[in-house]
Amino acid sequence: IVFEGKLGMGKSILAMEMQNQWPMLPIMVVTASEHDRRPFSVFRSIFANLFSWIRLYSEACKIYAATDEEIVRQLLHRVDAKKLALLDSVLMTRMCSDRSNERQLVSCQSKADVLSAVGSSVSDSSELSRGGSGVFKRGITAGVGKSCLVENELQQANNLLKTMLQAFTSKARSLVLCIDDAHNMDSFSQELTEQLHQWACETGVPFLQVLFIEDGCIKVLPKGAARERLGELSVQDVREFLLQGFAERVLDTDIIPDELCH
Repeated sequence: IVFEGKLGMGKSILAMEMQNQWPMLPIMVVTASEHDRRPFSVFRSIFANLFSWIRLYSEACKIYAATDEEIVRQLLHRVDAKKLALLDSVLMTRMCSDRSNERQLVSCQSKADVLSAVGSSVSDSSELSRGGSGVFKRGITAGVGKSCLVENELQQANNLLKTMLQAFTSKARSLVLCIDDAHNMDSFSQELTEQLHQWACETGVPFLQVLFIEDGCIKVLPKGAARERLGELSVQDVREFLLQGFAERVLDTDIIPDELCH
């Protein structure tokens, strides 16, 4: 669902009230920053919130883990040090447990630096290619230089993030990603958002993305996404909307249990 409205119309309030209304549900509320162009910057924030939620509500998702690495190992199969290092570079975490020498640390930091360079070279979300991996190719070739992540590493990072979100949705039986200022998403986050939308549409899984954009930013609309325009909303307006119209719509996909809406 895409909510469109002018600045100050209550988009941010709606995003936060979703979390307040259903605190036991895995609703990840993040804001896309126009100043952070690193690949998957939106999903870095999403996974930071998700890992914290899992530790708080482990029984709800049947994931019992104390560290980020333990969570990842329960969401992915056959996780090796190379994949953990790649996730570290994307999510800015320190999951790779193989810290026996400094070279591993330098490797992770170098990848993080390159990801930042890739993000700077693909700073305009209008460069997003809906043809699949085109955005990865352009990000790599647009002046990153000799020390760059190869295309398949960025594609692998995309696939790892997507697989983890899909696995979590299956375990928790629901997941809502709520992205405020979605028009500021970096191209890699936008591509992954599109892929997740297609997956949810094709499979009917209890997964929902709620994007909040400013008027006229239709370029970030996933194909076939429902679109709503917002008038000026007070906090009370937002709460009534969530309990009535919004809840009724998402209940059709069993994302929000009926008993939590009364």
